[in-house]
Amino acid sequence: MSASDPANQQTPEGDSLIVANLTSHQGAILGYLNTLLPGDPDLADIAQRVNILIWEKRHKFEEGTNFKAWAFSIAYWEARSWMTHTKRKSWLIFDEELVEKITERSLSAQDQKTESDDLDALRHCLSKLNESDRLIIITHYQHEKSLADCSRILDKSRDALKMALFRLRAGLRRCIESKIALQNTLS
Repeated sequence: MSASDPANQQTPEGDSLIVANLTSHQGAILGYLNTLLPGDPDLADIAQRVNILIWEKRHKFEEGTNFKAWAFSIAYWEARSWMTHTKRKSWLIFDEELVEKITERSLSAQDQKTESDDLDALRHCLSKLNESDRLIIITHYQHEKSLADCSRILDKSRDALKMALFRLRAGLRRCIESKIALQNTLS
């Protein structure tokens, strides 16, 4: 089923997802537009137009895909439209190849920052675990040991380890999501 099917109409939950993603990526979108249109006095208006377009096209966003890349593509086309519109008035015009390189670098830099933020959040959350729980995680994931090996090394039953890993993963996921959400509100 594609995003444009009538059966895939936007739900309040889907709208909430778009609002949350749009809010958390606002700085990245504005930064990206600023690299495409540096010093443009109408940058805030263009960013607002991008926000409106994202909202109008929200039914085309497929949940589980990369929201930032989707939003950047909308911003890219809006910036191109703006450049075409103002081309007659301006002496500073960017080559399309340059704009594509800027886009690639912006996405790459943001992805690296996201990965770094994710790793920082993981380290923070791991440091909050007690020693025995951290040992379970490290043995299973960092040392890449099977459940059977972990059971033997840690002297715990396989079922107990499965339950502990399930509980620890869920707790780490909540902690990481909370830490990243806090970082996004502070940046």
